[in-house]
Amino acid sequence: MDKRQKKILFIALAIILIGLILLLLFLYLSQVQKKQAITNGNININATLPYNPLIINTNQGFKTPEKALTTPNSNETQVLVLSQNFSERFGSYSNQSNSTSYLNDLALMTTQGMQNYLNNFIKTITSENTSNYHGITTIALKVEIKNLGDEQAESLVTTQRTETNESQNITNKVYYQDLKLKIVKVNNQWLVDGAWWQ
Repeated sequence: MDKRQKKILFIALAIILIGLILLLLFLYLSQVQKKQAITNGNININATLPYNPLIINTNQGFKTPEKALTTPNSNETQVLVLSQNFSERFGSYSNQSNSTSYLNDLALMTTQGMQNYLNNFIKTITSENTSNYHGITTIALKVEIKNLGDEQAESLVTTQRTETNESQNITNKVYYQDLKLKIVKVNNQWLVDGAWWQ
């Protein structure tokens, strides 16, 4: 085999190799895009809620496919949004943050009785030693309406919580916890009247 034939063979093999690499790369990227499209389709259940938690209403029983695609009624939507927003704010705090801001955020979503409970809760947080950081961040993963009436509702929020506690050498500990909420309608506005970690 002379030099010219070797050169042609080498170029042909290089072209085939580059073609195979491009083909494999194309197949890989198309699979990744399909997976992302499927994942996004499953997660985007209610675009009005941040983080798009899974929403289940056990009060309505089995739905036909046509009804399952309808928009929730106003009360249901308000309870779902309130449950998510309250659980994330209520479950996220630190012993070094501004407790007044924390209370003000929650006061807009709670009854007077719940605000009294929160005032006592804040006293517990602020009494901690602030030289060692202790904080928790909470994200709502799923909101489940257990009961929905004209003036009262109950929901269960599944959350993912991340905790750091320097005094106990805990760094970014992730755990899952449910929060049960009692919600009442006051002056035509849904407010949280009770919250219990499960």
